[in-house]
Formats: sequence, structure tokens, C-alpha cells
Amino acid sequence: MKKKMVLFLCTHNSARSQMAEGLLRALYGDRYGLIVPELRLQE
Repeated sequence: MKKKMVLFLCTHNSARSQMAEGLLRALYGDRYGLIVPELRLQE
């Protein structure tokens, strides 16, 4: 069975995306593939 992919995106890969990733893994284990890129915005 192919995993559904989830994208968590926030600036500088700060705590929000890391907490969301941890919560998803805690609730659903390896049922989902995760993409957690680091986004750096230019000013």
C-alpha cells in the first residue's frame, strides 16, 4: 500500500513543524510519509 504524503511547512524548520511531525508519527506511526523542508525567506 502506497503511503500518503504529508507536507509540514514553516519558516526555518522551527518548532511548529517538528511538533507537527512528532504528533503525526505518535498518532499514526509509519502510515504516512513526511516531507519537512526548511524554508528560508529572503527579506
